[in-house]
Amino acid sequence: MQVDGVVDIDRCIFIGNEGKFDGGAAIHSFNGDVTVTNSLFAGNDRLGFSTIFTGGKLRMSNCTLAYNGSATPAPGSGTHYLIVNQSSDIAISNSIIWGNKSVDDDATAVLTPFATGPVVPRFDSCIVQSWGAFLSPVAGLNTFEADPLFAAVPGVDGIAGSGDDNLRLQPQSPAIDRGDNNLLAPTFALDLDGMTRRRDDPATTDFTPGAAPQIDIGAYEFVPSCPGDINSDGFVDDADFVLFAAAYDVFDCTDPAMPAGCPSDLNHDVNVDDADFVVFANAYNALICP
Repeated sequence: MQVDGVVDIDRCIFIGNEGKFDGGAAIHSFNGDVTVTNSLFAGNDRLGFSTIFTGGKLRMSNCTLAYNGSATPAPGSGTHYLIVNQSSDIAISNSIIWGNKSVDDDATAVLTPFATGPVVPRFDSCIVQSWGAFLSPVAGLNTFEADPLFAAVPGVDGIAGSGDDNLRLQPQSPAIDRGDNNLLAPTFALDLDGMTRRRDDPATTDFTPGAAPQIDIGAYEFVPSCPGDINSDGFVDDADFVLFAAAYDVFDCTDPAMPAGCPSDLNHDVNVDDADFVVFANAYNALICP
């Protein structure tokens, strides 16, 4: 996507895009003022130079950037970078940057170490791979390095970032209730699934006391367990039944035709069968998740 001028990108998915030698497989901006919120970048730039190329202003909040790039040298350019920073103004917040690859190392995979912008790049309230060994001059508050505990990586095909991964959060993910509520504008208050942001997880202590409900880090807000809510919209209804019925027909969770993570396997026995239907029927009668 070539973007310049003032651009807002919200709740978008960029998967499997490839760029050319000058980069920008997903977003290429020479001098734009680009804001990206609640969006996912996965499996981009396996053959090119970068996933995002920016020479202007880049603001990203509540995004997940995972498994982009490659450890294989890019033709004609050598090193992959998640973000090429060409004298730009970069600030990233409430975002997960994990599993991205470079021919050099995982720190280099995040941001070009050879270019600084008019201000120091910032990563605030983020999970960032190799944060402790970061090579580029960066700043950040409440940013740390930890496995975000994605729901299902790799997916059925065994390749991380190929499009069938489930990059939502598992229970006990360090990204839950850990973001900064002030770093996402109220205008963009829905996550990538269309769920309301700032859904409290009773099992997680908020990182900032008094801020409850505290927003999660990443493109997806964690939804506390609700058996039967297969599409994670907070209800167990006919839309979930359609998904359950399709999975019931497939039966075996290891079948490639089964959705990643096998969300209809409600009793976790690796099959979707009558035992799961009993759990689903009870939840369906309740309708609304706790």
